[in-house]
Amino acid sequence: MNWDAIGANGELVGAAAVVFTLAYLSIQLRRARSEYTRNNARELVVRNNAILGKLSDDPELRDRHLRGMLDFEALATEEKMAFSIWMFTWISNWEQAFVDQKEESFEGLPLEAYSMGIAEVLRTPDGRKYWQICRDYFSSEVASELDRVIDLSEQTWLDRFSEN
Repeated sequence: MNWDAIGANGELVGAAAVVFTLAYLSIQLRRARSEYTRNNARELVVRNNAILGKLSDDPELRDRHLRGMLDFEALATEEKMAFSIWMFTWISNWEQAFVDQKEESFEGLPLEAYSMGIAEVLRTPDGRKYWQICRDYFSSEVASELDRVIDLSEQTWLDRFSEN
């Protein structure tokens, strides 16, 4: 075997190693992206659980939340601000998930179900008032998507959990 044949074999082995390395990296990137998209969904669940956990554990917050849905205008200015910040936080968490899903960086959680929870609050008589006041805090695309979900049903959080 001469040096040219040895060189050609070396190039062939090198090329095969490059192809193998690229295939391996492609698989690893696909796995990392999949983990990243599932992690985005997990983070939404953690943030949502923290928000709703506060609602569950704090009687004052729960009372203000109910009164905000029923009679936003009757809330004192301080309470309106607190209710608005509360709702903004909840909606902005959903907004991030909506954007992540659109960029294909979100999987493993039915975002439509999460959207319905927010929509059920915003469908209440004064939830609608809040949404009209604060809708422009969000991008038009996000606001339009939430409007679409709100229009899917008439059921409210109050309907779902009322004693009737």
